[in-house]
Amino acid sequence: MPSSAEKLLVRFRETDSRLGISRDTLRKIAMSLGVDETAAVHLALAHLRDEVLPRYERDDGPLTPAQLRDARSLVSQERTPTSSLFGTTERARRKKAPKA
Repeated sequence: MPSSAEKLLVRFRETDSRLGISRDTLRKIAMSLGVDETAAVHLALAHLRDEVLPRYERDDGPLTPAQLRDARSLVSQERTPTSSLFGTTERARRKKAPKA
């Protein structure tokens, strides 16, 4: 009995290219992943979906000056790093330097 899910016929390429793969390559991918060919196709399409489609709804564009001002007022603008990837910061080294 046919499923109510939509079906799609896929024509494979003779050889692999940037725009398609051969059926033999799909079999190898499915075998490598331990899934059937249909699951391998769905997995590939899910990866493509995540890469191509936005993950959020489009917004109304750039913030207005008032919105930007409001957002900045919520964040402390005085941030001083106390360390860096390579140890202490230049400011901390100056504090430790002996006075002549």
